Amino acid sequence: MNIDDDPELINYVRGVDEEYRKIERLHHKLDEYLKKMEGRYLTPDEEVQKKNMQKDKLIKKDRMMQILRDYKVKMKSE
Repeated sequence: MNIDDDPELINYVRGVDEEYRKIERLHHKLDEYLKKMEGRYLTPDEEVQKKNMQKDKLIKKDRMMQILRDYKVKMKSE
């Protein structure tokens, strides 16, 4: 099971970790913006913006996964 497939852990972390909630909100906003860009012609500037948003979204996802891993380790040691 992947850590992001553990709804119990995710819900727990959402409830106790402000950083996680903030990053998750930003991640979802980026996802919404990127979906709006799908299927239409993008100017060169928009293409650059899209690539930057994709990178930022990935960075946020990585941080969310790290926070979840940290909590999972912490919970096992308690």
